[in-house]
Amino acid sequence: METGTIATRYAKALWAYALECKAEEEIYPQMFSLCRSLMQVKEFQRALLNPAIDRTTKFALLAQASGVDQLHPVCHRFLTLVFDQRRERYLLFILASFVAHYRHAKGLYVGKLTTAAPLDDSTLDNLKQMIAKDIQGTVEFDVRVDEDLIGGFILQLDNLRMDASVKGQLKQIAEEWKRG
Repeated sequence: METGTIATRYAKALWAYALECKAEEEIYPQMFSLCRSLMQVKEFQRALLNPAIDRTTKFALLAQASGVDQLHPVCHRFLTLVFDQRRERYLLFILASFVAHYRHAKGLYVGKLTTAAPLDDSTLDNLKQMIAKDIQGTVEFDVRVDEDLIGGFILQLDNLRMDASVKGQLKQIAEEWKRG
């Protein structure tokens, strides 16, 4: 079976189970943290696949990676199913699919905002509200500061990329000048 098909089926099953238990809001942060940890730390994924490491240790690692002392019972039961069915090698894809499913169902959009200087909270909140109003959903940003932009910002949200930085404008002017 294809990785995407397996991941989607398990993610949908987790979503349905979480809804049934009314636990989707509680388990989303744990699943998101686990997904991020698996993406960022390759040794973590290798440890989960290592047959020499017992399941109790693996579940302790999963709890630690999700940022809690103990996994939510829904998460624990689901992960037990994944390990019982020997699907742990698909765990990253399952978690990513669950996170995407949750965000879609909740109208949650996650974007990347790069600014030339740090933004204060009120400016960031105003920007989120403006965009949320246009897309009729909730917006979260991964905010980064890049002084090379000189001024302005770059916003990436889904398929939209808006470059309102001084660096981007200078680059555009230079390209137009080269073309004559």
